[in-house]
Amino acid sequence: MDDPRPTIEQLAAITDAEQVADIRAAADGALARFDAWRRSPAWDRDNPACRRLGLLVDLARLVLDDLPADADLSTVINTVTPLLNAWWPSYRQPEVVMSAAIERLRYYAVKRPSFIRQARVTTGVEDSNGPGPMRSWLRMTTPFGPTVLV
Repeated sequence: MDDPRPTIEQLAAITDAEQVADIRAAADGALARFDAWRRSPAWDRDNPACRRLGLLVDLARLVLDDLPADADLSTVINTVTPLLNAWWPSYRQPEVVMSAAIERLRYYAVKRPSFIRQARVTTGVEDSNGPGPMRSWLRMTTPFGPTVLV
């Protein structure tokens, strides 16, 4: 994984294309780990949970393979999200390796984009007027023009 403490400037400099490449690489790693688990003796093909996970992974693989090479960041994140929302067992060795790969994917698809967005706002690379529940009432219009309350 990346350096656990990159500087704000380093985070802000990470492009969306770099994020997409990292998410795709982490997803490929998770899918490869799943395939190894599915081929191992630990795979229980008669277990309904295993069958559901197999279908989920197969579908995610198909959708990822169909994405264009220049897919935007939100599309790639939305594509891998079902993998992140599933419960992954971690009792035996192949499952532990798979769960670790999912956590790596979670870092690149959920945590790091949030850190990058915060770094971009902090360094002034991006405007902070993004969506949020409080944005509408942090601004008010006065007779002198718009005023920001924060």
